[in-house]
Amino acid sequence: MPRPKVPESQRQRAAEACRFCREAKKKCSGTAPCNQCVRRGLEPDCRMTYLPRGSRTKKPSTTRASNAGGRRSRASLEHGSITVSTNPLGLSKTRSRRHDDIEIEQSPNPFPMSPSLSQQESEETKDSRAESSLLANPSRLLRSVHGEQVFVGGAAAISFLQTVRQVVVRQIGPSPFSHNDGMETMLEAESPEARRSISSEEAVDLGDQRRIDYLNCYYTITEGLINILDSDDQKELLCPTDSISAGVASPVEADHSTGKVAWPSEHSPHLSDAIRDMVMAIGAQCSSALEAQDHSFTFFRKAQRQAFSGLLEDPDLDMVRLFLLMAFYMLGNCRRNTAYMYTSIAVRAAIALGLHSQTMYTCEPKSHQCGLSRVWVSVRILDKLVSSLLGRPAATAGTEARRLVGDLAPDCNYGSKYLVATCEIVEIINDINNTLYHGKDITVPVVEQLLVNIDGWKRDLLMPLECAEQPEVLRGSVEANRVAVAKIHVSCLYYFSVTLATRPIFISSLNSQAGNKIHHPPLAAACIEAAVYLAQTCADALKAGLLERSMCILKALVFSAGLILGVECFAKVSTDLETDKAFQGAMNVLNFLAGQSPQAAHYLEILTSLATAIAERRSKSHNVGSSRYVSRLFNIESLGSVSGNNQEGCAEVEPSWAPNRAVIEQGPFDVWPGADGGLLNWSELQFDDSDLHIDWQSLSVF
Repeated sequence: MPRPKVPESQRQRAAEACRFCREAKKKCSGTAPCNQCVRRGLEPDCRMTYLPRGSRTKKPSTTRASNAGGRRSRASLEHGSITVSTNPLGLSKTRSRRHDDIEIEQSPNPFPMSPSLSQQESEETKDSRAESSLLANPSRLLRSVHGEQVFVGGAAAISFLQTVRQVVVRQIGPSPFSHNDGMETMLEAESPEARRSISSEEAVDLGDQRRIDYLNCYYTITEGLINILDSDDQKELLCPTDSISAGVASPVEADHSTGKVAWPSEHSPHLSDAIRDMVMAIGAQCSSALEAQDHSFTFFRKAQRQAFSGLLEDPDLDMVRLFLLMAFYMLGNCRRNTAYMYTSIAVRAAIALGLHSQTMYTCEPKSHQCGLSRVWVSVRILDKLVSSLLGRPAATAGTEARRLVGDLAPDCNYGSKYLVATCEIVEIINDINNTLYHGKDITVPVVEQLLVNIDGWKRDLLMPLECAEQPEVLRGSVEANRVAVAKIHVSCLYYFSVTLATRPIFISSLNSQAGNKIHHPPLAAACIEAAVYLAQTCADALKAGLLERSMCILKALVFSAGLILGVECFAKVSTDLETDKAFQGAMNVLNFLAGQSPQAAHYLEILTSLATAIAERRSKSHNVGSSRYVSRLFNIESLGSVSGNNQEGCAEVEPSWAPNRAVIEQGPFDVWPGADGGLLNWSELQFDDSDLHIDWQSLSVF
């Protein structure tokens, strides 16, 4: 006979519990915030979950069907034939009859359910909804520095970060990585206040050497991303504005016999002062010196005033180039929303001038055609790249650039060839964003087709990146570094495109398996491998001294790869040397960039807290043990510290097969802290049966 229902006034327990109490299996007071969260200082994040409680109303057949479905899911994942489709409306859920297909629909009801309805919800629906939310990587509304809501799409690393937090909190509960005060805030730097009043006529006195240094930094960090200046522009940039008309020598064209060679008398400057100022501002961003930062801010403020002096009434080519440079500057200044808006202005001005139309180039001379093509391709690259990194629609959507890219390809300028390669891979990245994260068409055939497109781009590279010989124009170390940075940009965008295309499959594989014996399907393994390559490429570039401190695009790519590597290290529990080393390399790169970028410092803080969660998970797994026949009875650490006399002469001997720690560069977040609970502890290595040369089955112990 069933037990009678207890009246509300006589209940000893709350009807619902908050998420933290559910995960920690603590008694919840049922109020928001509850007593447990108040005691732990989690009042702002305490919310009632209204999740189903147990399987009291489930039929045995339902449970068996759910388990069978889970077995089919894991079997399909291991054979690489998973098919996942998410419907944004989420009206129904259907299961395919094929053995290797899984259909998952998103939950249609975003509001919390009543306790009575939550009890009747099946376990199968709950699991599918949770997995769907991980795969769909839903968009988010975050708060800006001024409290305004800003949209961030599912392709953005910030949205993927929320998915990683869900994976972590399921295993170890609330932690500083999964719950902190800045979870719902989009990090944007405040506009720096002017240190002194700046007039529009004021000029910054730069010496020749400093001007050359700033210009070299500009070309280094923009190589392979934007190319809007020609050789004549470079000559003008190397001299002050008033020196060109006055006949002062250019530093690069000085006669060694006299020391001075004047500009031709008929030469007139065609580069606007605002563009000159923006080039110097971007170059000065690379230096952390206080004087260089003053120069950068002064140049930018002067250019910004000139850009808005005409209220954007008359579009011209200088407006396109100026707002493109201002957008790039804002990316380095940790102002992504402002960069997104400035890029959109540059796109609209370019379309108004007809740079997207082939007709525009028919009446122009060949030399001018190449310059216009480089400007339009640069606009498309920055627009689609920034839009993809933020998960937002691109302003250049609906326009074509294939013919213009084809006309630009035969250009003898080596920089144009890397620019074309970047433009083509960014087009694929934008297609991935629209197909998988906006269209929610997450199926294996679609992902494989996107990978085919990426592979086709790799085969058609105009200038192979592995080619050792350089063009004849590159005679100095500065030019050689520029080529190397261009290759780094193109390579990292290639790796990023692979991770972006395969990330949903990777999350699906991760969510269906647990423990040390995780066997990813080929598509999920490709995601991890691409993230490893991206982190290794940037770490090697850092060791070679090729990176500047204002690499605004690389820091976003490295952070995205670091999240993938971190969640893989967290899920596997056992140590993977290559993945751990790549994860450490990503943190080292961000640590280098953090000295100049608050955004990189924030990324480093997130990955560091994730590394702490990884160490905590591995320590718990190591203490529990892997055998159900035996458990640890006594721990020597419970006796306390041993006397110093007993410790003398008992230094721990490193195993002969352990790697030499002297070879490994020690950083602030080293993965080799030994017994201090780091990511890579040789005592925590766990071996599979195949790693030992013993046939355990032949022994028939059990």
